[in-house]
Amino acid sequence: ATEYDCFFQHLRLLEGAFKLSAKDLRSQVVREACITVAHLSTHLGNKFDHSAEAIVPTLFNLVPNCAKVMATSGVAAIRCIIRHTHVPRLIPLITSNCTSKSVAVRRRCYEFLDLLLQEWQTHSLERHVTVLVETIKKGISDADAEARQEARKTYWSLRNHFPAEADALYNSLEPSYQKGFQAHLKSSTSAASLPHSDRSSSSSQESLNRAFPAKWSVVSGGASRGPSAKSTATPGGLQRSRSDIDVNAAASAKSRHTTGHTTASRLTASNIPAGAYASLGRIRNRQLLSGTATGASDAPNSRGRS
Repeated sequence: ATEYDCFFQHLRLLEGAFKLSAKDLRSQVVREACITVAHLSTHLGNKFDHSAEAIVPTLFNLVPNCAKVMATSGVAAIRCIIRHTHVPRLIPLITSNCTSKSVAVRRRCYEFLDLLLQEWQTHSLERHVTVLVETIKKGISDADAEARQEARKTYWSLRNHFPAEADALYNSLEPSYQKGFQAHLKSSTSAASLPHSDRSSSSSQESLNRAFPAKWSVVSGGASRGPSAKSTATPGGLQRSRSDIDVNAAASAKSRHTTGHTTASRLTASNIPAGAYASLGRIRNRQLLSGTATGASDAPNSRGRS
């Protein structure tokens, strides 16, 4: 469709429909509208500039929505637009929402600015350096702790493009906020450049990667599935979760197995002396039961009677 000259002209006719669908009360309609917008931005790139500028304010209204489907759909659509449609006119739309009364909107706006500074080229940001610096300065002193953290991350991304402006911003801060920057710099790790939902998942996965090789090295090395596999695993090692097994049924089966094994060991001929009684009945000496020896009636029985 992009090969036709009239496509982009007719695409503008759909902007009203996109905004109307994004305002719909049905979450499925909003979700499909956001997916469509993100798809167009991904494939059209900067040619989607006019439609992106028209739809982004409506997408920001979805961020504080109580319905999680609507909120996440709006955030995902804005992220796709920032990644693929590098239009400087989008920067004022994002910075204007950094002073929103909604805490969720302010957090997301600083996250979007951080992503924008990481994805865009410097020449696309030069016209709005002053606005970016002022917005980050306000975010550093935001009332919300997570918004301040996102603003500090945005500052480091700004420093990669404009070091002089970033230094001037740092020097204009109060000493308490400068100490916060130093503490954030000392505690920052390799996952510091990720969003909050990705940071938690990456740290969890990283901890699993550190724990599994040490704990599972013996089992994965060559332990079989038979009884010998239990002996190879260390008692304090990391065990797999077996939530699909009924615990009570497993305990009953284990109890029956142990009882049967104990009964079988008790019934062996080597463990039962001559003249003893077993739990299943009276066991006599094989010589008395055979009846082949002579003088069997005169020999003493297993109870010692003559």
